[in-house]
Amino acid sequence: MDQPQRADLHIHTTASDGTLTPSELVARAAEAGLAAVAITDHDTVAGWDEALGAGEREGVRVVPGIEVSSSIRGRSLHLLGYFPDRDHPALKALLERMQEARQKRIGEILHKLHDLGIPLEEEDLQREIKEGQPGRMHVARALAARGVVERPEEAFARYLSRGRPAYVPKPDLPAREVLQALKAAGAVTVWAHPGTFGDDGVLPELLEAGLDGIEVLHPDHGPKDVERYRRLAEAHGLLMSGGTDFHSPKERVPLGSLWVTVEVIGEILQRKKDLQSSVLKKP
Repeated sequence: MDQPQRADLHIHTTASDGTLTPSELVARAAEAGLAAVAITDHDTVAGWDEALGAGEREGVRVVPGIEVSSSIRGRSLHLLGYFPDRDHPALKALLERMQEARQKRIGEILHKLHDLGIPLEEEDLQREIKEGQPGRMHVARALAARGVVERPEEAFARYLSRGRPAYVPKPDLPAREVLQALKAAGAVTVWAHPGTFGDDGVLPELLEAGLDGIEVLHPDHGPKDVERYRRLAEAHGLLMSGGTDFHSPKERVPLGSLWVTVEVIGEILQRKKDLQSSVLKKP
């Protein structure tokens, strides 16, 4: 019996807060026996071209995607967008706003650390960011590199998590606004790791704003979560996606250990085609 072709549709590279370059990531995916991966870096599409080139060399299908933070009911909610048009003005404007917010937040975090007697400099941080978008994980890695903490996880526990002395909330845009921008750019949208949000009651609002799918399989989802989100997806005619949310080889969940079949990519593309057709049919 033939083995199913596996796809990991939630992966991060050095273009955001991952530790592997897009090329390294795709090569590792090939080693893991994956047929396809989706590059879903935070608030950027900068890793696409390198990943697509590596995919051609390695024989791994690369799905261009993105993960964007948003807010709903005063809480942060993450949205995945697959196959967006990166040149669409709506997406460009959205990413510019997100990147400005990231830069402002990092500056405020560094200021708080200085007030705590921890002189982390821009140069220290840039060594961790490289070409990616700045985030708290880069600060955590820089603190570990400087010897302030032993591991990045300790930096979050002591300084960077909500309620800790160097925490700065990220001013996310409303989920409806993010969904509208992604949809305008032709993306198929998926609610990322809904189990970590903890309130399925927001689903009707997301559906009204154009949500296309739910990430059913995720490292933070237990068996009961998987079954609940599978049933929700079926009840509302939503796509079911999944992946490891991979950032680093040091993580507890290896690349490709959570997967969907490549047929899901076909379903995503069909949804995109259907959405484009419905737009064209509107008077």
